Amino acid sequence: MKSALTIRLRHLSAFLVLSVLVAVMASCERPMSEDIGDSEPTEEGLAHLRVSAMTSSEVSFSAVQPARRKASAVANACSCITFAIYKDGERVAVENQNADDSDFGECDIVLPKATYRIVVVGHNGTSSATTTEVEKIKFPNNKMTDTFWCTSIVNLDSDTDISLNLQRVVAMFRLVVKDEIPANVAEMKFYYTGGSSTLSGVTGFGSVNSKQTEVRTVDESTRKGGAEFEIYTIPHEQTGTLTITVTALDASGNTVKETTFNNVAVTVNKIRQYEGEFFSESPEEGRGKAVVTVDDEWGGTDTEGY
Repeated sequence: MKSALTIRLRHLSAFLVLSVLVAVMASCERPMSEDIGDSEPTEEGLAHLRVSAMTSSEVSFSAVQPARRKASAVANACSCITFAIYKDGERVAVENQNADDSDFGECDIVLPKATYRIVVVGHNGTSSATTTEVEKIKFPNNKMTDTFWCTSIVNLDSDTDISLNLQRVVAMFRLVVKDEIPANVAEMKFYYTGGSSTLSGVTGFGSVNSKQTEVRTVDESTRKGGAEFEIYTIPHEQTGTLTITVTALDASGNTVKETTFNNVAVTVNKIRQYEGEFFSESPEEGRGKAVVTVDDEWGGTDTEGY
């Protein structure tokens, strides 16, 4: 007959074996998310969309260049950037950034798995663009600055990282006043039609026939001959024409001199420059043959006398 001590020892041995088996099984079933690094697991049916933006001036950069370095150059071109995500034409997510943000030019948005249109807009205005309507993206106070854009369709079926190359969407008109600006002129007002201050996030062209007005202050540093005044517009196509009325105003808002330039040809990513003696008796608009010169930052400069 077995002793009670022998029975107790056998029970203890069985308990120890069972404990070891439970511990082994528990270690095999431990979740592996701890080994994924910094990425946070997303809920089933959701995915991370990570976007890095760079400007067109960086096209020659290596494709394997770190995204953070690419984004730093965006800050050299833009003071504000907006990432807008649309599904079936409706905006479902948006992230606005300014150049002071540490992650400027990059965003990470978690979305349900689906197909989306991404629109990225960068500009140099005072605040973020309004992107509620993809076909009618508007800018602060309807004032245009140097502006960049890109769009892409993404089938988000898993965590996705993409880089987008922003292209300039504006044309510039530059007026060079070669003669001295009279002492009683306080401002130069530019009223122009033919372009747009509203952007289509789908095409990258202007989507509204805008009447644009820009006012530039004249101070002592710009009064001497050679003063330059620059204005922007978004053409409705790659090329277009503007009608620009330039008015020199005194401190009370009275007109000192006014000239209208008709059929001013403009092209996306190019500068149309008119130069001449604005305050002479009768400036002849468009006088002389256009001269094209290379500009490192823009696609080129077309210069005409007037």
